[in-house]
Amino acid sequence: MEHVGDALAALDVLVLVSPAEGGPLVVLEALAAGIPVVATPVGNLPDLVRRHGELFVSVPIDPGPQQLAVTVRRALAPAWRDNLPGICSVVEQHFSAQRMTNDWTDYLEATCRSAARRSSR
Repeated sequence: MEHVGDALAALDVLVLVSPAEGGPLVVLEALAAGIPVVATPVGNLPDLVRRHGELFVSVPIDPGPQQLAVTVRRALAPAWRDNLPGICSVVEQHFSAQRMTNDWTDYLEATCRSAARRSSR
């Protein structure tokens, strides 16, 4: 597979039950592709929920097989899948490559301005 979209298209659900992550980009990629996600609340995922609402179905770290199965079934249920278009919109609005590039550029420019002001004193 040459593109992550090819792999995502083969999924019914993305399950990320990692005990630790930084900012799992794969979650955003799956959500942007309209794939429901089951994930542990690790890395920046709790912050995403605080800022943007319930974007994925959360499962505790180290879930048992029964709990994981129930959570996956919830993510695949029509009630959750009906939320996917709105979730895709949130991801596209806040996490597109263009938006992230603009945000990063703004941050770097502000940092450089601040450093320049400090050095000119």
